[in-house]
Amino acid sequence: MQNNKNKNTVRKRVTAWDFVLMAVLVCVAVSAIFIQHGNSDELLEVVVKKDSEIIYTQSLSNVSRETDVPIDGEYNIILKVMPDGVQIISSDCGDKVCVNTGKITRSGQAIVCLPAHISVTLRGGEPEADVIVG
Repeated sequence: MQNNKNKNTVRKRVTAWDFVLMAVLVCVAVSAIFIQHGNSDELLEVVVKKDSEIIYTQSLSNVSRETDVPIDGEYNIILKVMPDGVQIISSDCGDKVCVNTGKITRSGQAIVCLPAHISVTLRGGEPEADVIVG
């Protein structure tokens, strides 16, 4: 009977591989935090223009949660401003290119709705290079 009890008892020990796995997981978590937050001193500002006239500006550093901003006109547009970017989530225009553009997150990126004569750009910070040649 004693022999049978010893076979069912599993001894759990922490091995060197457990420490290696924990170290890898910690490194991945820390890297994800740095990648997600990026450069914290980069001050991005969303600028919305209609026919070259600025109708809305907002610093993303002042945004603590997602905010929907309606833009009235011939076409009704809903702009979603988030701490990490901006996107058009709804538009009455026919082609929906502005909605399908998705979220912009870097300085210099833009969303344009030609039928509504609206452009949404991010400015400030340092523009990131898309391609480096040479």
